[in-house]
Amino acid sequence: MDCSCWRQLAENTAESLTKGSRVVVAGRLRTDRWETPEGGKRSRMVLEADEVGAALTFATVAITRTTRPAPVRETAPDDPWATATSTRPATPAVGQDAPVQEPPF
Repeated sequence: MDCSCWRQLAENTAESLTKGSRVVVAGRLRTDRWETPEGGKRSRMVLEADEVGAALTFATVAITRTTRPAPVRETAPDDPWATATSTRPATPAVGQDAPVQEPPF
């Protein structure tokens, strides 16, 4: 059966398995339908993989975790609820020169 997987799952699968490897796949069945240039109707079932694992009946596996960089979280410079950063100084305390800005409601 044809299977498809995307993003990190596809990358890990490509690095971990070789052609002919026995696998266990969990996912959803999808039907692809199309028409040939001659007008014939065709269809096929495709398994969209959510998880892929090696079948352990005839093989052993050593598991290694993949490392991913942490996503960069940026705060909008005009976000009144954000904490102070090097690009956005803290709001001055009451009684200092600059007035305290309250967030819009």
